[in-house]
Amino acid sequence: MSHHEEHAHGEAAHAHPAPGLPEVKDEAGDTPSWVPKVGVVVVIALLALLAYALAPIQPPATDAPAADEQTEAEAAVEKPAQEK
Repeated sequence: MSHHEEHAHGEAAHAHPAPGLPEVKDEAGDTPSWVPKVGVVVVIALLALLAYALAPIQPPATDAPAADEQTEAEAAVEKPAQEK
């Protein structure tokens, strides 16, 4: 590289000043107070919906205990017959 090329690159580097820091704007200060409250309500509703969707499905209450009693009664009748 010649001395002339080095000089040209050096000038090009100094021709553009370094970019400055961006201006910081406080946009959150302009937000109405009801916006975060609505956000909290939406998150709670989504969590409740998710919990409801993941809850185990339970069968409706029926006469299941009566069926268990009948099975136990049949088993009690069969045991003495098997002991003979």
